[in-house]
Amino acid sequence: MRISPEKGWRYSLVLLARDIPHQVIFKDGHLEILVPEEFLAKAREELLAYEEENHAKPPKIESPPWEGVFWSFFLLTALLSFTFAPAWHSRLLSLGAGDSALIKQGQWWRVFTALFLHQDPAHLLGNMFFGALFMYFLRARLGLLEAWVYTLLSGGLGNFLNFYLRSEPHLAIGFSTAVFGELGLLAALSPTLDRKKGFLLSTGFLLAFLSFLGVSKGADLGAHLFGALVGFVLGLLVRQIKFKSFLPFFDKNS
Repeated sequence: MRISPEKGWRYSLVLLARDIPHQVIFKDGHLEILVPEEFLAKAREELLAYEEENHAKPPKIESPPWEGVFWSFFLLTALLSFTFAPAWHSRLLSLGAGDSALIKQGQWWRVFTALFLHQDPAHLLGNMFFGALFMYFLRARLGLLEAWVYTLLSGGLGNFLNFYLRSEPHLAIGFSTAVFGELGLLAALSPTLDRKKGFLLSTGFLLAFLSFLGVSKGADLGAHLFGALVGFVLGLLVRQIKFKSFLPFFDKNS
């Protein structure tokens, strides 16, 4: 048989591995592989098996499951909608809203409970929509429970920094700190982070979204910024521990 040199040497290695005697001849820019008659059927069988194995279809990359994300946010939205009941809303705000003075006095749980309190239904629905959208993309890299844990940690720790580092009294509520935490996680865990260009694109997207939504009227820029920062740091730690890779700038192979 006459074949290209690249494929010919691969075929020769296959035959050598199967102890099939043969001779390789280079002629007119091609290779010829000569096999004794008694080994010809065996050689064909091995080379066909090699071709089938190496030309198999690549594994299908499936989209991350959306059902878990949808139902978790649907149930959370339905549950939080009850917080707007007139008999409960003001009471829940007094018990769980983010209050820098009370947090500094030891009521640390408010950095988390504030995530689940909102001013009105529009505030809640906006945060749930973007939260579900970014959670869907996080599911491509993390399990649903993992994604929720890191999202809530980003929101809670982002709130803590936002409240604790302020010298003046500050009140805040809403899930948006966790939403920006998801963005930070996505920037750090993006599959394209294996290359420096992908890292810069992911970080640029985070900064663009932060500037687009984070500085709108009434937005808590500090909470958004710290949520994204904490999410990014958590994402880098998860990347290092779970995926054994760190920033592309320190990767000689990137």
